Amino acid sequence: MIYRIYTFLFVIFTTQLLSQSWTIQKSGVSFALRSVCFVDSINGWAIGDSSVIISTSNGGINWKQHPLIDSLNYPKKIQFISKSVGYIVGENGLILSTKDGGEKWIKDAHVFSVDFCDISFIDENEGWITGNKIYTDHGNGLILHTTNGGLTWDRQIDTISTNQFGAVLFSSIRFMNNKIGWALSSDYVDNF
Repeated sequence: MIYRIYTFLFVIFTTQLLSQSWTIQKSGVSFALRSVCFVDSINGWAIGDSSVIISTSNGGINWKQHPLIDSLNYPKKIQFISKSVGYIVGENGLILSTKDGGEKWIKDAHVFSVDFCDISFIDENEGWITGNKIYTDHGNGLILHTTNGGLTWDRQIDTISTNQFGAVLFSSIRFMNNKIGWALSSDYVDNF
């Protein structure tokens, strides 16, 4: 009986501590934000609708808005490897990189006919990108890999279905190191 009471009190105490650890912060922009990345407890970036990109150097107390180089393509994910080096991926094959903490973004010159969904870099040079595209009569899934910070991209997996159903559509990816990683995919029907 005493064991159950202590367990119950521990659960209540833990839940109260966890719920009190969140702080609402204002971004200063009126667009929906879609992806956030912090390299430490104070330096972070977020991207959102209308190609907005914001950064903070004080843990989110204040945010600075940056101009984004490509306002035609919807950015979906952002990842910074350090305070200086970061990447953004998005629709219509959008790949952007920065070496100066997001002050200047460089658009990748490669042409890819998919919407990029996620990005996973393990260091400044090696990373992976997932993407997909759904057409009226088929689907395309793609995983790209770079070992030189995006100067070149290798197609590790490039799937094209003969119809909408059964298409392997890659959406998320995470790598622990250069050997162990996971990619999430679905087909047109499931979308799970």
